[in-house]
Amino acid sequence: MNTERWELEEFFTGIGDNISNWVSGLFSSSIAQQNRETIPDAATLPSNLHNLDMNRSLVNSIGFGIRYGYIYLFSSGIKDFFVESEFNTAHRDHDDRPETRHYDHKEYTRLEDLFDIKIITTGNYYKYDLTLNISNFPTQKYTHSILQARYYNPVTAEDCEIYYPTKAIYSLPSTSSTQIKDPWKVFLTNNVYDFDSRVANIKINVDGTFLILQENHPPLRFLAQDTLQLDLGTKISVGDAEVFDRAPQALLAADSGYEYGTCQSTFGSTSTPYGVFWMSSKQGKIFQYSEGLKEISRTGMKWWLSRYMPFMILEDFPDFPLTDNSVNGVGTSVIFDSTEELVYFSKKDYMLRPEFKGQLVHVRDNQFALANNRLVTVTLQDPNYFAEASWTLSYDLKTNSWVSLHDWHPNLLIPSQSHFFSIKDNKLWLHNDTCQSFNNFYGIDYPFEVEILSNTGVTVTTLRSVEYQIEAYQYRENCSDAHHVLDFNFDRAVVHNSEQVSGMLKLNLTPKNNSAAILTYPRVNVADIDILYSKEENKYRFNQFWDITSDRGEFSTVRRTIWNTEPNGYIRNLNTVNLDYTKDPHQRKKFRHYHNHIMFRKNFSGNNHILLNLATVKVQYSPR
Repeated sequence: MNTERWELEEFFTGIGDNISNWVSGLFSSSIAQQNRETIPDAATLPSNLHNLDMNRSLVNSIGFGIRYGYIYLFSSGIKDFFVESEFNTAHRDHDDRPETRHYDHKEYTRLEDLFDIKIITTGNYYKYDLTLNISNFPTQKYTHSILQARYYNPVTAEDCEIYYPTKAIYSLPSTSSTQIKDPWKVFLTNNVYDFDSRVANIKINVDGTFLILQENHPPLRFLAQDTLQLDLGTKISVGDAEVFDRAPQALLAADSGYEYGTCQSTFGSTSTPYGVFWMSSKQGKIFQYSEGLKEISRTGMKWWLSRYMPFMILEDFPDFPLTDNSVNGVGTSVIFDSTEELVYFSKKDYMLRPEFKGQLVHVRDNQFALANNRLVTVTLQDPNYFAEASWTLSYDLKTNSWVSLHDWHPNLLIPSQSHFFSIKDNKLWLHNDTCQSFNNFYGIDYPFEVEILSNTGVTVTTLRSVEYQIEAYQYRENCSDAHHVLDFNFDRAVVHNSEQVSGMLKLNLTPKNNSAAILTYPRVNVADIDILYSKEENKYRFNQFWDITSDRGEFSTVRRTIWNTEPNGYIRNLNTVNLDYTKDPHQRKKFRHYHNHIMFRKNFSGNNHILLNLATVKVQYSPR
């Protein structure tokens, strides 16, 4: 094949030469043997330069064609080489067809198929996922990420971690909202501080200071800002990232051995506009820090919390690990209701039932097994082996006083703009947001109880009657329009002091216009006494009660308690062994003491909002 440019003058030269050769060939056999092959320089037409498929004919015999024309169409071979490219060619696809396959030293090396003339003429085939390009790898998208080394083993790496429970790391400060990277997520290597104890929580107080709550040491206070006063009296605030460079300020002067003000729970604290609140489960105390440290549990709840706040599960299983896990183990949590201005303190706990003391061993996490039969396993939530020792307590920030104990014991608490949420058994519950249902939590109706105290100092009196003012309302959906429910009252009552108890009193409204029915009261039953109450001018009164204590130990060695208190510390049941409802009428003594307690209970409130406004008792001086 000649690739030179064809010229017109060569056309006429070639024609003359071919005619001369043809004429000469008629008379000479040697010349007749000459053809286009022996005259490579001769050229007649442009097609003679490249048309290799020209048929030999009479015209071609005089030199206008090529007798034998051959050329290589292609050359097949396999080359192995390396090249830098964004395309990962090892991940090409081929759809598993012979004509689309490519050479692969691991999967496809049949050269006879690759060099088949039928396959080669089908053309090239390219199929590739662009997401495999190096530019689309996660390491190219996230500049701060670091790939693990090739020797990294996730199975063994879990055992190689080093835990520093007393260390805290802090990030850089944010100086502008237009920054591309968030400095609060940037943790430099040396921005670390080692505390004396494990840090349970770090809270920001209303004055902008950092409050460090430690597990076994008193809390510390760090200044987040320094105030600089200039010569002219102008004050400027200077903030930087070196929060822990300044010496920490102790909130109290007590020795660290007392562990006063400690906090053991990650969820046992919260920051509010009224300061920081937290629970100390080891000490059984609740603290508030705003302008100073204050132990709010000292007023009214000191002894109760010191007894019922420490985890009871640790009494039988000191090494139980899930002490900060209210979902699957035990723990404490705190939440703030910004609308009602209440702080709720909740404890999730369990106690091993006395009949199984020493019979269970802790296996792992939330699993326990019988000591004599390891195949039988139980969990904390099994009521046959464990009694729940959980409670929830509310504190009113408007009056700085304790309000009540509550029967809802959540797994987790979630704050919101107005009220708050709780999670119980994988269900979300919104609190304090309705006026259509009262004392119903997680679909269960709980009783409403109020207890009052009549204290006459050192003067011994006889309790004659109980009088109280109560109102009950049913609200419409707007929670403003209400209906005052007529004659709505408590349905149970118990009168008791340190020596005497009335038993369970069932309150019944005095029959109207039925004097015969009035004479049938009181009615002594097997486990309670039906008595009457009267209502005049929204004041409720009852006086049909007496002491039914079976044996006070005056002439015997019997020692019985009036109440059986459950492990949670606030649910109390009358000790039935101490009661004698069939006591002879001549042995029914009046309540004679210098302090008496009256407990009121409503088992089912429904949509009735109960307000106890005033309670008083009628007593009579009883000298001897």
